[in-house]
Amino acid sequence: MATENDFEKQVAMYEPLWLKQYDESVRRNLPEPDQTMKEILLKWVSVQPDKPHIIYNDRIMSYKESNAAACRLANALLKLGCKKGDRLSIMLPNIPEVIIAFMACYKTGIIAVGYNPRSAEAEIKGNLLDNGAETVVINAANADKVIDILKNGETKLKNILVVDYGENSKPDENIFDLYELINKEEADEPDIEVFPDDIQILYYTGGTTGVSKGCCHTNKGIIGHEHAFMEWFGPAMDGADTRIIMSLPMTHGYGINCGINWCLVAGGTVIALDTANTDVILEAINQHEPTIWPSVPALINQIVYHPQVGKSKIWALKLVICGSAPLPVQSLLTFRKHTNARVAEGFGMSEGINATTFNRVTDGGKPGSIGVPFPDTDMLVVDAVNGEEVMSFNQKGELIWRGPQLIKEYWRNPEETAYAIRNGWMYSGDIGYMDEDGYFYIVDRKKDMMDIGGFNVFPREIDELLAKHPQIFAASTVGVPDSRLGEVPMSFVVIKPGEKLTAEDVKHYCHDNLTAYKVPRYVEFVDEIPLTKDNKPDKERMKRMGREIMLNEAGIIA
Repeated sequence: MATENDFEKQVAMYEPLWLKQYDESVRRNLPEPDQTMKEILLKWVSVQPDKPHIIYNDRIMSYKESNAAACRLANALLKLGCKKGDRLSIMLPNIPEVIIAFMACYKTGIIAVGYNPRSAEAEIKGNLLDNGAETVVINAANADKVIDILKNGETKLKNILVVDYGENSKPDENIFDLYELINKEEADEPDIEVFPDDIQILYYTGGTTGVSKGCCHTNKGIIGHEHAFMEWFGPAMDGADTRIIMSLPMTHGYGINCGINWCLVAGGTVIALDTANTDVILEAINQHEPTIWPSVPALINQIVYHPQVGKSKIWALKLVICGSAPLPVQSLLTFRKHTNARVAEGFGMSEGINATTFNRVTDGGKPGSIGVPFPDTDMLVVDAVNGEEVMSFNQKGELIWRGPQLIKEYWRNPEETAYAIRNGWMYSGDIGYMDEDGYFYIVDRKKDMMDIGGFNVFPREIDELLAKHPQIFAASTVGVPDSRLGEVPMSFVVIKPGEKLTAEDVKHYCHDNLTAYKVPRYVEFVDEIPLTKDNKPDKERMKRMGREIMLNEAGIIA
């Protein structure tokens, strides 16, 4: 059985390898932050009050204006009875008010809870029961679900602040029009002391590995993570202004980090898009010429094949960050033909604010890898059964990591905290390996691994191969039940426009490139790959679809 000292020895042995993969100007260790998000925000308001902070359609808010709105909202929340340590549930699309609501929390020590406003009523209710938020900020289009929850009285919910409530009647005195409420308040800074170690943000895991869990992040952890971002991506930015185009939801961890916190810590500008549509994204790029685009493989893949990409101002981008799921190597290489932007692929978890590893930005590192550990972050590969034996080069196992961005705890869940975080190491649930140069690779999720007649098969290997097929736009593979082998692969495939392909064509292609038991037994053509609310391939939905297809083929109504 390995000891903690064994882990330390391995880190000491691997760290020189990681450091060799850093860009020359990037430091391995950074000073520990001792500020709060409140202090950073006030600094920028003082230094650059008139600089654009938020751009949304034709609406531009300077730092002075966004700060004043946040102060008014903060003071309104305090009058409603909210206090430091309480939770504010923020369920808004990518509109300026989502950023202002987070800023109001930073000013008061209220814990900001981001949650998808398009969630079903039952999901919202479960989330409110978990975090105990008494106040919700939501847009009018989604407010009815929360109003029903308020009426039913099963949660601690007391107040609902609605953006653009409009002409709708107010059936309860605890339902407020956001601006009607905050316009009554002064823009005075709340006199509340906030500390670096205070929990400031609570956001939830995607639930892909079980019940969704609340991740508690402190001011210190948030700021340290953003400093690491700025350090790592500095060589790509080359002194350019931080202008982030945000097409990902800013109530999800990835969007919160990039669209709200990175922008604030860097004193930059965020271009908020409430539609993750490639036409809208390209139009915004042409109009505002952002320098940074945090994205996901699905959107990057769509942009690559957009008919107008070659005529757009996509060249203005300095940096494209890819997260949430692996980017097929072919998509990465094709994207690089359209832009001079550095494309940075990495790995992160909600438990790590956003990132733990990244590829070097000057040359992209190694395509297909997730890079090397971020500044002040360590990563190892351990056996996937007990998580105690450190694996050697190119041996597959579970990825574990530690760093200052690690959550303080899961919200009121000591059992899950103790299971996931052991001796300061986060057990990711991802299967991967490290090569001789210190680069890490993800093979697949531990739970997605298929057992085919006793052989371990990882869907990503099949998906990477299918992505190279000249007629395939996208693909995602899952395991479906088989009476003889236990499981067999089923691949969902999207064909490029104008192309024709049969299931047998796909199988023959795989036969030429894969061991026989890895070849998809079933190939289903779909218009698009089902995605979760976090823009990840919805494996559970595809498994359900696969089972239904097999039952129908067998003459059984699913």
